[in-house]
Amino acid sequence: AHPLGRAANSAWSCPPVRFTCALHNPPNQCFVDRHCPRGKRCCRTFCGRKCISNPTAAFTPEFLLLGKDDENSLASHLQCG
Repeated sequence: AHPLGRAANSAWSCPPVRFTCALHNPPNQCFVDRHCPRGKRCCRTFCGRKCISNPTAAFTPEFLLLGKDDENSLASHLQCG
């Protein structure tokens, strides 16, 4: 087995993250791919690292990777005025 548990996951890369949450130290569900279930990768997301499945589209907008708490946080930070 690959030392980082990436052998089964190496066919795809984590999607880019263009926005980040305002937390200084966001919560992480994982740190490396081996912390994730088979077929998922540990990727940087809008707010911390999370195990995600292979994106099916060539481009996956960040909001598809957000949980409910992340969406609320994003909405409060993006409000005008």
